[in-house]
Amino acid sequence: MFAVIWACGGPILDAKVSFSNSIKASSTRVKFPEGGQAFDYYFKPTLLDWDLWTNKVKAYDTSYDGLFANLVVPTAETTRQKFLIEVHRATKRGMLFIGNAGTGKTVILKDYFSECNLDNTVTATLNFNNFTDSKALQ
Repeated sequence: MFAVIWACGGPILDAKVSFSNSIKASSTRVKFPEGGQAFDYYFKPTLLDWDLWTNKVKAYDTSYDGLFANLVVPTAETTRQKFLIEVHRATKRGMLFIGNAGTGKTVILKDYFSECNLDNTVTATLNFNNFTDSKALQ
């Protein structure tokens, strides 16, 4: 059910509430908690239960000393996105990270990879804009 929520419901823009209601109604084996949308919960397989993403958010580190532009405050959304990136990375599956300009895609990815073990992780950044075409990429 968790995979269906994100594979089918993740890309939906306008009908998230009706999709969430359908998912919650059709989940019979492990019932969703009352309140909120299906997207607000993650599944804990060891307990066979759903829990709020907000309960998984790390505490904000007030001792941050870096540049303000690099500051990332942990939220339920950043936690959710980083979890989905980790699942794809751990299973060696590709992932297309989409969204409008300014939604934080690059920030979330950079923050995720900054926390990875650098002994077994190699990253590279390629900057694109609306003028980048296939010839420029090549």
